[in-house]
Amino acid sequence: MTGTPIVSSSTTGLASELLLLVLITGFALYDIRHKRVPNKALAISLPFFLAAPFLMNMAQTSAQFVATLLSAIFGSFVGFGVLLTAALLSKSGIGVGGGDIKLAAAMGFAYGAHAMLGILFIASLLSIPTATISRKKNSGVAVLSLPFVPFLAIGCFTMTIIHILR
Repeated sequence: MTGTPIVSSSTTGLASELLLLVLITGFALYDIRHKRVPNKALAISLPFFLAAPFLMNMAQTSAQFVATLLSAIFGSFVGFGVLLTAALLSKSGIGVGGGDIKLAAAMGFAYGAHAMLGILFIASLLSIPTATISRKKNSGVAVLSLPFVPFLAIGCFTMTIIHILR
């Protein structure tokens, strides 16, 4: 797999991956409790998200560096674009929040395009039954509010496990 590998063999790479999972878990817990992604926390963690693909690939040739950079940029576009499209297609702008979109862009940069597609696929698959059950339980509620970051976090953990087992 070219681009940003999700599991690294170096100590720095493994530490970076663990820190990524911890950061995303923190965002997920905050999203569950407050139903939002704080901009200040995103701004503070952004430098790490931007450094992560390079920390996970310490020993690189210039060609590998370029491949990692391109995968990171494309991954950011994938994370941002998919969730922005979902937000724009939702009724009256109700749907995916701006914090989710920005976090997905940062995650896409860190994980790369291939992994981000997997993360989004897993998150979407898991959110559908949860939303359906929640909708049935809250049938009188006009707007269903469902935090999406926990599903993104589960997608990250799942993709990391899949790549470890490979």
